[in-house]
Amino acid sequence: MLAPSHPRLSPRERQVLTLAAHGATHAMIARRLGISEHTVKHTAASAFARLGADNMPHAVFLAYVRGGPS
Repeated sequence: MLAPSHPRLSPRERQVLTLAAHGATHAMIARRLGISEHTVKHTAASAFARLGADNMPHAVFLAYVRGGPS
């Protein structure tokens, strides 16, 4: 099971990436976490910056290989 757990990510960033790794869309993530899609996009952008990623699949991959599965 793929579960991003990069130590430099905030708990919310890890939640967003974990749900994305399981195929959830921004809308699905927002509903699941009880936040707005805008917040999901902002949180994802923050994770991208921390990881040096260009997009969600890249961020999920980097979080996984750098932090290992949780």
